[in-house]
Amino acid sequence: MTATIRKPARLVLEDGTVVRGRSFGAPVEKIGELVFNTSITGYQEILTDPSYRGQTVLLTQPHIGNYGVNSEDEESTRIWLSGLIVREACKRASNFRSAAELSDYLIQHETPGIERVDTRMIVRRVRSAGALRVLLTEDMDTPEEELLARVNAAPSVSDEDHVRAVTTKRIEHWTRGYESEFSPRTAFP
Repeated sequence: MTATIRKPARLVLEDGTVVRGRSFGAPVEKIGELVFNTSITGYQEILTDPSYRGQTVLLTQPHIGNYGVNSEDEESTRIWLSGLIVREACKRASNFRSAAELSDYLIQHETPGIERVDTRMIVRRVRSAGALRVLLTEDMDTPEEELLARVNAAPSVSDEDHVRAVTTKRIEHWTRGYESEFSPRTAFP
């Protein structure tokens, strides 16, 4: 476990909304499509789910990271989303299965996160406006207008070929969950 330095950070939405919070995860700037997820658990599965490629995901539960991360809960071998937004990121995991802290996992996968933001306000904005492009940055010096121009210049996620981007280079057999004696083992050569 490393002590992640949490710095001031900003979210800049394409509608001009600017939200200040505190960074956790990788100190990189990324733009993504802002979406939200209301799941109570499963944040590691969300992070590694290819369907979230290019999206900045806001998790609505107030505390995220309390059970850490481990390789058994990954849906793929990498984080696909562009950024993570939470109300509060737990600094210390409390689970016997935990192999790493959430913040360290984000750093390992070059993914930024922001906490200490009003997630309810942001969800309401997304519900009324639809998915919005958003920039997540630790840059507190650049004027908001310039950051907004970067967001608006970014391509829309819907303009990208996601299937090509998330498709594996080789065939993989998914067998997790098929250990039962009643499983159709013949389907997996």
